[in-house]
This record gives sequence, C-alpha cells and structure tokens, in this order.
Amino acid sequence: VYEGKDITIYRNGRQVAEYAADHAEKFGDDSFAVLGLRHLAAQPKETAYFTGTIEDARIYDRALAAETVAALEPNRASDPKPAAWWDFENG
Repeated sequence: VYEGKDITIYRNGRQVAEYAADHAEKFGDDSFAVLGLRHLAAQPKETAYFTGTIEDARIYDRALAAETVAALEPNRASDPKPAAWWDFENG
C-alpha cells in the first residue's frame, strides 16, 4: 500500500514490512509496475528476480486499510474493485 510517503508491504493479507520514502510519488497513465523484478540495476543479478509464485496481483486507485487487505482472497473478486487485476490462471 502506497499512501503519501508511507509504503506498507503485505503478503497473504499480513503486513510484512513498512517504510517511508523520501518523497511522495505521483502515479499516472504513463506509470508502470514491475512484478517479479526488483530493479534493472540490482546487484548481484542473481537476487534481482523474485523466486516463488504470485497467485494474483492487483492495483487499486486508493490506499486500502489493513483490514481490507486482510479480507482479500486470491483469485476472487473484491470490493473495492481494483483498477487492474492479474490472476495468472492462464500462465
């Protein structure tokens, strides 16, 4: 969850990390997200990629409360509706 400068990371509905960025980022129609790759310049290259599987990934047009994130279920529609959703069911 990215809200202002505060970033909270969840895995399987549970908070696993949080930190504050140097400044708030603005996202628009020309923004992009990368799933699985940490950063093109990451060193060493062996650790730049995510090892594991991703059940589904969603982008919402607002920050979600911790309770809302905890209630999400993989591959099931949610309320609020995500702005983008990948379920990875077909590869």
